[in-house]
This record gives sequence, structure tokens and C-alpha cells, in this order.
Amino acid sequence: MVPSDRYEQVQKEAKKACSTRLLRITMRATKGS
Repeated sequence: MVPSDRYEQVQKEAKKACSTRLLRITMRATKGS
């Protein structure tokens, strides 16, 4: 069983990573235009 605080930290890290990747893709697409 994973502690809820640990789980939330993992979720937060995953969301941050996803947002960073999405932002990077958006920036690249905008620069390419």
C-alpha cells in the first residue's frame, strides 16, 4: 500500500512533467510557424 502523500507527490511530478513536455511542444510548433 502506497502512502497517500507519496502518491500525491508522484502525481504532482507526473503532471508537472506532462505540462513541461506539452509546453515545449507548443513552443516548438509556434517557433516553426
